[in-house]
Amino acid sequence: MGVASAATVVLGGCGASTTVRDPTPSAVRKPAKIGYLSPNADLSPSSIWAALAQVGWIRGSNLDVVFRFAYADTAPEMAREVIDEGVQLIMTEGEPQARAAREATDRIPIVMLSIEDALASGLVSSLARPGGNVTGVSLLGPQLAAKRVQLLH
Repeated sequence: MGVASAATVVLGGCGASTTVRDPTPSAVRKPAKIGYLSPNADLSPSSIWAALAQVGWIRGSNLDVVFRFAYADTAPEMAREVIDEGVQLIMTEGEPQARAAREATDRIPIVMLSIEDALASGLVSSLARPGGNVTGVSLLGPQLAAKRVQLLH
């Protein structure tokens, strides 16, 4: 499952409107609100926002993004800030940001991006069934090595 798909599923599970393409007044709801913790100064990667838009989640329309620029040393404070904003989901770039979000909440779902090895770092208990409130994409790990070899054949 891709990150945009995971975010869509989680947003729907958080009570955010899943009828985003229905233009009737009954479908008008308060926008879903997600937090985004990143060590990058811009709101990237744009491919995530494009993928979410393809399934009806449009930034500034039915999706509000609370962005925080967070290096490792500021990640805990920034995680608390996005939580205080009332987000329904937290997306993170980088291990320190994911760890800070996980330590700040066990209720709000966290979708991690750009994590080298989520299993070895202890962010998840299993890649197949991460457990807790953290899910996402891990770039490395022994379970993925076999999949990469399969892709070559």
